[in-house]
Amino acid sequence: MRKSGTVAQINRDRCMVAIATDIGYTIIEVTPDWELDVGDLLAWEDGLHIGPTIYENLTRATRDGVFVRDHGVAGEALA
Repeated sequence: MRKSGTVAQINRDRCMVAIATDIGYTIIEVTPDWELDVGDLLAWEDGLHIGPTIYENLTRATRDGVFVRDHGVAGEALA
C-alpha cells in the first residue's frame, strides 16, 4: 500500500526526519547527503514497514534508501 506525507521536521545532526501522515508522524533515518527540506512530499510503497526501504522525494524527483524507525507517532512525542 503506497503512503505519502510531508516532511515536518529534520534533525540534521542525527539524520532523522519526521514526516506528517494521515496516522501521525513517520520517523525515518536518512543518509546525510539526501537533500530534503521541510515541506517536501515523500512517498513509499511498503506502507507501515519498519526497517530499511526506499523513499521517494516527489518534490525533488529523487529517491534514497532510508531506515524507518516508527509510524503513527504523536506530535507531542517529537523533540
